[in-house]
Amino acid sequence: MSHNPKPSRRDRQGASNRSDGVVRGGDVNEPVVELKAVPLWLVVLLGVLFYWAQLHLDHNAAGFQARVYGSFDSFAQVDSLQPKSDTEALLARGKVVYEQACGVCHQPTGLGSQSPLAPPLAGSEWVNTPGPGRMIRIALYGLQGEISVKGEMYNAAMPGGVGESLSDADLAAAISYIRQAWGNKASLVSPQQIKAVKEKMAGHPQWTAEDLLQFPADE
Repeated sequence: MSHNPKPSRRDRQGASNRSDGVVRGGDVNEPVVELKAVPLWLVVLLGVLFYWAQLHLDHNAAGFQARVYGSFDSFAQVDSLQPKSDTEALLARGKVVYEQACGVCHQPTGLGSQSPLAPPLAGSEWVNTPGPGRMIRIALYGLQGEISVKGEMYNAAMPGGVGESLSDADLAAAISYIRQAWGNKASLVSPQQIKAVKEKMAGHPQWTAEDLLQFPADE
């Protein structure tokens, strides 16, 4: 008499699952998909990165203006849009004032002219003094009589009032430009220096070269 061992419960379960060649649920080896919460530190990190990106754009995107992100035709155009230092801004302003108020006679080049007669400002000893006092007086009240400039004599009257028609800031900018342009290397001029001369010399008539030489060159 043969002895057939009774199948175990596990064998019976496996046979049931594999009947008809189909694997049914309940297999202990079947993978399971589980949902896990995103770590809080990752959420905080993403929030901080997003906030930093917004700040960076606000401070550096320039509003996505065309003059920042658009194409340019020349390096000069790019340079004109660069931020200027205080000195560069002063001289740029002075150039505009000079060309409007002084350039007709003294020329944009600062070389002066014969008609109308105007001495050169480029390389002039009257421009390149340690202090701007003499130039300020000429600009405010004018000049008459003979004056020697770079070894040549000039005798033409410069009317007064041209400088008085300008604000202290504009006149200071124009004289600063003259003292820095065309190879000149003199110091800049402040509105306070213009105001000080106005207060001392209010209503003064046109100067002569002899009168101006009485003032120290470093004033």
